Amino acid sequence: MESNKITILITGKLGAISGIGFETVKALAVISSSFHILLGCRLVEKGQNAPEEIKASIEAAKMQIEGQFGKLDVLINNAGIIVYHQVDTMTSPRQSFETNVFGHLAATETLEALLRKSAKPYVIYISSEQGSITKRFDPEYEFHHVRGDHYRMSKAGLNMLAACHRYNFANWGSSAPQAERQDATTITSAFPPISRKKQVVVLLSAFAAIALTIGYNQCFGVFQEYYLSPTQDVLVPGPALQVSPPTALLSFVGTLCYGLTWAGGIFVNPVISRIEHGVWVSANPSTRLWRRRSLRLLTPRTITTVGVFMMSAGFGLASLSTSIWHLLLTQGLLVGLGMSLLYFPLLAPAPEFFTTHRATAMGFILAGGGAGGLIFSPVIRALLSSVGGRWTLRILALFYAIAGLPIAWSVPRSPFTSVSTTEGAERRDTHVSRSLASRPVFIFSAVAAFLQAAGAQLPLAFIPSYTVVLGQTAAEGANLLAVSNAINAVSRILTGYAGDRLGRQNLVVLTLLLSGSSVFAFWLSSVVVTTPASFSLWITFLVFYSFSAGGYYALFPALIAEVFGIHRYASVNAFILFVRGLGTLFGTPVGGQLLGSPLEGPNAYSHVAYWDGALLMGATACCVGVRWADGKGNGWRWVA
Repeated sequence: MESNKITILITGKLGAISGIGFETVKALAVISSSFHILLGCRLVEKGQNAPEEIKASIEAAKMQIEGQFGKLDVLINNAGIIVYHQVDTMTSPRQSFETNVFGHLAATETLEALLRKSAKPYVIYISSEQGSITKRFDPEYEFHHVRGDHYRMSKAGLNMLAACHRYNFANWGSSAPQAERQDATTITSAFPPISRKKQVVVLLSAFAAIALTIGYNQCFGVFQEYYLSPTQDVLVPGPALQVSPPTALLSFVGTLCYGLTWAGGIFVNPVISRIEHGVWVSANPSTRLWRRRSLRLLTPRTITTVGVFMMSAGFGLASLSTSIWHLLLTQGLLVGLGMSLLYFPLLAPAPEFFTTHRATAMGFILAGGGAGGLIFSPVIRALLSSVGGRWTLRILALFYAIAGLPIAWSVPRSPFTSVSTTEGAERRDTHVSRSLASRPVFIFSAVAAFLQAAGAQLPLAFIPSYTVVLGQTAAEGANLLAVSNAINAVSRILTGYAGDRLGRQNLVVLTLLLSGSSVFAFWLSSVVVTTPASFSLWITFLVFYSFSAGGYYALFPALIAEVFGIHRYASVNAFILFVRGLGTLFGTPVGGQLLGSPLEGPNAYSHVAYWDGALLMGATACCVGVRWADGKGNGWRWVA
């Protein structure tokens, strides 16, 4: 059974084997073979089904769907009756509302948990124009003289139910369109097909973008170690000649770049959404022609292309630097902003192209960070040793211009822009509402992101320098950083795959706990044990930490889609990454300040290790809070 098929449940009276239910099945079968269509029915004998029996049958259906498919993409509420033989005054309306309104309400609320697991959930109500109040007062309407009061009342109630659910479900990414009986086949317009080829393009382009952005950021420690060495040829005077080397300030160059790469999403995502939906393109003929043409040239490709040129310019201008503040403006600020413009347009829509294997896909994409670091770390170290810092920066400027442009032009268009509603094309939320921001699950998620980002970058920033302190060469430090990135890349793929099966929230908590524990068990031990065993403990730490730290990176995008809904993914992800950017700006500089303690040698890193371990353990506690809050709101599940 193909795992990427869309699972559809059609409800009906006496089975969905006739009428609209049957026609819907035929229409879907003709359009595509990528649907699993489930036909649900209950025998309505004079409308006498007890509410408890109805609820029990829906619960049974839920358990069967969850066990076989794990999710529900589309619920089509098709069941409906007309009571022809009235027994008494209240029996007819009661029977009409039980089936036509209350049954749909019970089905939708019971199956909501399965719909939340879908990448793009839909709840569709098959209503009737008989429920239109306007038509009821229209004397020209062909059924104006037909009574059917109770049927009309129930369908009017169903229309309001659909409207209320459309409003309520927007909070977690579902749409609740309503189809009248005259055009039942229009419901299929909600499923724009996503080809396997498109998924491959999204995977590869996003992987490459992550490699160019996050991969570089994860190996800035090579530059930091070089700038602090006596052989550097960029800064005048050299930091190594100063009484107190500006370690914290130099580390902030890389921290600023990394922080802006993430934090920029809170500004880039709204811009991309408005561009995709033509918000700024005026159709008013009175608008000046040049302005209309200029705005039409503003596309996601324009944004990503500008980002590539900003990165290239940042590295090129950094090669002319002589002071640390020059590096902050060029290699930090300009490169970081450019990376943000490339990173988010490619990463933000990526989860929307996947459903069942979303965590695996995102794990592969985010493994680009480790793969990029694996390549950049030894290459940059070799260039610094052979041609010096200035020419290394110029080579990077040329490389980013050449390699970045094809990636910039492969930016995907969000699938949401191809789905139309009565208000026009669906638009991804680009801001976090106050009600969402006040929910415990959101607060725990944001604090966890801040603490994890603050702690996760500390080891990467100090791998080269601490390796040198332990008596190894700078080249060996760069090689260890490359190995760390390689392990991290493999870890992201494996934990993404495991998260789809064992629960993303479970794996996030476990991997964070392991990464925090490894800091205290191995890194801190290598500091305290001032013997030849220190280097062995350091190697052990890098292996354990690199593998466990990849879990959060791989799983948190899919976790956001699962907890908050795919429709809110772009807005929540942008905010979470903004918070992660702030965490990066906080964690490593504080670590650099702690490194400036009177202690010497490996002992100087004891405060950094304590700081890192405390941050990661705090992030673990907050992720436990996310697990608790989500379970409290949506029901406890062992696999979540």
